[in-house]
Amino acid sequence: ENYARGHWLNGRATAQPLANVVAEICESAGAVGVDVSGLYGLVRGYVLAENGAGRAALQPLMLAYGFDAIERDASLSFRMRDGIANAVIGPENLAVTEETDGWIETQRATDAEAIGRVRLGYVEAEGDYETRAVEALHPAGDLQSVSQSEFALALTQSEAQRIAERWLTESRVARDGARLALPPSRGDLGPGDVIALGPESRQLYRLDRAEQAGAIAFEAVRVEPAVYEASDEADA
Repeated sequence: ENYARGHWLNGRATAQPLANVVAEICESAGAVGVDVSGLYGLVRGYVLAENGAGRAALQPLMLAYGFDAIERDASLSFRMRDGIANAVIGPENLAVTEETDGWIETQRATDAEAIGRVRLGYVEAEGDYETRAVEALHPAGDLQSVSQSEFALALTQSEAQRIAERWLTESRVARDGARLALPPSRGDLGPGDVIALGPESRQLYRLDRAEQAGAIAFEAVRVEPAVYEASDEADA
């Protein structure tokens, strides 16, 4: 059981920290001054298309490891998703616009739009690098509603399984969305930040889109910190 926890080095000398891989991709794409200090994780192997753009190269990593690219003040930084609030927004903090008029609009996707099954294809890191697949099923979901993806990433089976389960849970939680507007004085907030709509309800939403025309209009999706907590499960 020690092997899964890093006490053996065989076959691991070529693995790279996620931060190093992201930094190298950004450098190859011509991006300078990129902050990757907020990233953690291990990349066992990753195949890139020869003529792919930097954004296309980063997207599979962002989905697999659960991090966001955040652009603020002409600089680019990367941050792991953790669901922890960066700010608490109450009624007194909202701006009045034609669309929201000083209130928060919430909505929920229908059950028909909810994903019941996630299937992930990957490269087995501790076998013969064969293509494998894992599935995550929601017990209360429509199992005919399938989201399927394939990554040119080398993963262990348990790593792939955790990714699929996180996707499934995250998609179910993100069925709840919100629209709100904040004054220009809250320009410190932007896509990627998590806000608590409270202070009493403490519902957590991640800002996904922002549009500034006087007030800053945001679109957000609900998040739960437990979705991003690391598992203690060891590889079999």
